[in-house]
Amino acid sequence: MVKYKFLALTFLYIVIATSFASILGVNVQSIYRVPFISIRWIDVAILTIIFIYFNGLQFKERLYSNDKLIIRLCYVFLLFLIAQLIRSWHITDINSQVSHFICNLSIFIIIDLLTFKIDPQDIVLFIKKFAILGSFVLIFSNFFTLYSFISGGTIFSDSDIRVALNVAGEKESVYKEGLIALVYVFGLYIFQNKSKIWEKVVFITAILSIYVSLVYSFGRGLVFMIASITIIYVLVFSKKLVNALIQVFIIILLLVMFYFLFGNTLRQKGYDPIQRISEIIKYSVDVDNPDWDKGRSFSRKYAIDAWKESIWTGYGYDDLSNHGLPSETGTAHNFIVTSLFHNGIIGTFIYLLILLLLFRNSIKLWPLLSEHNYSNDIMKLLVISSFFWIIPAWTQEAFWEKHSLTIQFMYMGLISNYYKQKIV
Repeated sequence: MVKYKFLALTFLYIVIATSFASILGVNVQSIYRVPFISIRWIDVAILTIIFIYFNGLQFKERLYSNDKLIIRLCYVFLLFLIAQLIRSWHITDINSQVSHFICNLSIFIIIDLLTFKIDPQDIVLFIKKFAILGSFVLIFSNFFTLYSFISGGTIFSDSDIRVALNVAGEKESVYKEGLIALVYVFGLYIFQNKSKIWEKVVFITAILSIYVSLVYSFGRGLVFMIASITIIYVLVFSKKLVNALIQVFIIILLLVMFYFLFGNTLRQKGYDPIQRISEIIKYSVDVDNPDWDKGRSFSRKYAIDAWKESIWTGYGYDDLSNHGLPSETGTAHNFIVTSLFHNGIIGTFIYLLILLLLFRNSIKLWPLLSEHNYSNDIMKLLVISSFFWIIPAWTQEAFWEKHSLTIQFMYMGLISNYYKQKIV
């Protein structure tokens, strides 16, 4: 598990990097990258996993029931990606092509976790530690952003709806939905069940920080995720209706308490939480508004029109800016559309089949966790969290966001590893 501890710590370090860059007044890229060699820390983590995988093929204990179909599909997909890199080499910036290829190499996380056996208790302990460390990261980053907003160190984004830290070098987004989902559902579980006092304090504070982020940076996807997780958790883990109602009441009470604590300060800065929430709700349902998808339909149309000229294999490691899309517009903001542009029907079919088979393992594991015990409960929390990656995949550029993608692969790989040992 050492390599996955390194991957997890790297991800958490990158999540908090923007806050550090703001405090230190430095370019955030200097934090994202290894000093002197200018390679991203996340690239080092991916390459480390690949190196250890090949180094351990002859020595590590393998799963008795490893999923050969998924592993073979992953290797076929990698061969396809190598061919794509060769045929599209030098079409666009080489550094970008290499970075994107390393991002695709993260599929080795799936191969590794479906090949080698990991003790189930080690998986459970790893998930808990990741959730605890993730709580500290979210607490710091969310409350620091609130502090920066109050003190004037932030900027408005998305038509004065969302608040973000104003730091130099911020040219890539690090999606936190997978981490937020795990910390939030873990927090609900820790709050409801017996645990150490310090753990309850940490997770309750983390949940409060997530509510803080909802108010100053209100996003439809995040609100949907938090609401859905709350409902799912209440339905799955609350044995009595009274307990479920009490949990919902506590959550609402926390939101109201936060509004009274910080609402006046935010209003003085021209940011009324209730007004913003009302505006976003109206905006979310006004699908006829041409700005409803924030211009993403424009870039998606460019991607789809370009893909139609190379339906089967796409354009490899090319860029939409070479096909008429203004460089400042961004990308297609949709996993499937982006995949079709780069990998065509063939590559997209293989990729989606791998993901569907992994999600199938999660679904098949669920009934095997019916017995109420700590390990089964933790795996349920991980399964719930893993499905909410679909939100950034559908609405954002998750295809090339290697930080969240590697964590998602780690989630699904650990679930499949646990499942394969359950059915032996």
